[in-house]
Amino acid sequence: MATLSDLNRIAIVSEATAGTTPATPAFETLRLLSESVTSTNNNVDSGELDPARGVSDTIKAGADVGGTVEAYAVYDSAYIECILAVLGQTVTWPSPGAAGATIQGNVRETFTLERTIQNSASRQSYQRYTGLSFSSVAFSFAPNDPLTMTFGVIGGSITTAEDAAVNADAEIPGATYAASAPADALPMTGSDVGLTWTAGNATLQTALANSELTAMSINIDSQNREIDEIGTDASDVVLGKLAVGITFTSLFEDNEIKDAELANTLTNNQPDLNVTLTDSAANVLTLNFPRVKFQQVTAVTPTTNTDVVYEVEAIALVDTATVLTFTAVQG
Repeated sequence: MATLSDLNRIAIVSEATAGTTPATPAFETLRLLSESVTSTNNNVDSGELDPARGVSDTIKAGADVGGTVEAYAVYDSAYIECILAVLGQTVTWPSPGAAGATIQGNVRETFTLERTIQNSASRQSYQRYTGLSFSSVAFSFAPNDPLTMTFGVIGGSITTAEDAAVNADAEIPGATYAASAPADALPMTGSDVGLTWTAGNATLQTALANSELTAMSINIDSQNREIDEIGTDASDVVLGKLAVGITFTSLFEDNEIKDAELANTLTNNQPDLNVTLTDSAANVLTLNFPRVKFQQVTAVTPTTNTDVVYEVEAIALVDTATVLTFTAVQG
């Protein structure tokens, strides 16, 4: 019997102790487009001599957990905590569904992710990943289209369970499964994005304010690393160096943005960028990058009868200890 993906339940809960699912866990069910969290064995071919000239066995020498979780950009209590985890800030569980002005920190937070799949006996199979770290989040913006956010996860280990006689008899005792709040928040679209540039150079600020963007992506990557230890096949996780990449495509208007890249100075090439995402219920997510530096600005001449565009690559730099500020305000 085939298993329909829509019947899957993906839920997460924050861990007080890394790698340990809380007793009577209060899971929050994720709103999803797709997910690919998996455990990959580190198999090593046996090096023993064998007269049959074949590989006599393979040795499981550990496993790596990783993958992505993709969703529409929505105002969602569980995802707010995931963003805070990427930033290295303390997670609150269950989530209050809001976050004050928060900059990057040095706190390592881990989660248990549980995948529930309807099995061939019309009961349920469970795959549980403990010690999971949300290491990155990427926002993708486009006109006239729902916005998306993709989380990268790494670390931890997997266990499985199987319903034996009745539906849900292999659930964790006392587990609850709540919908993330607000449950009726609609996905944000390209028209829900507000961009405000504040540059040291008035001419550059005007050029950026007047630029017409046709695509944009923001990738916030904590670059967390897995640590393999003797005595366990679970991978521990440590925080890495936070890197923020910003790319966008805009219609070519003049040389001002290219001049900023060539100038390479604080006044002429490191504006402040404020990104606001507002949904139909007046819930607002805000990302502020106080110091954005243009790395590459390329004017692309496409084929006949198409628009000339700028393709821009930028990074967010430290500005008095702040790389970015994240705020979530429920309407």
